[in-house]
Amino acid sequence: MVSPGADWPGVGHQWWYNSINSNSLRLTKVGYAWIERHTDLKLHEVKLQEKILPKQLLQLERLLGQPYFIKTLSNLMVMSEQDAVMLQLHGGDLPTYLNNLEANQ
Repeated sequence: MVSPGADWPGVGHQWWYNSINSNSLRLTKVGYAWIERHTDLKLHEVKLQEKILPKQLLQLERLLGQPYFIKTLSNLMVMSEQDAVMLQLHGGDLPTYLNNLEANQ
């Protein structure tokens, strides 16, 4: 769907947290603000049970297929409705959700 880096010449380094990794869809504050102001795309806020740990940061980069933004270490904004619903069904338990995604790949 959306690809960072080379597909967005001139803005990739401003919109994507890791513009070198073409698989990473983590948005920066600038990218998140641009999407909110200039598009009809919706990012869904999910309140997490625990703060995001480094392991989950790596899993998010590998496993999420649509853009996301880490608002705080305990609030995650995801563009995918499926991810938002599944995280809500998991009660905001990000480690369990990501481990289940990883196990089913």
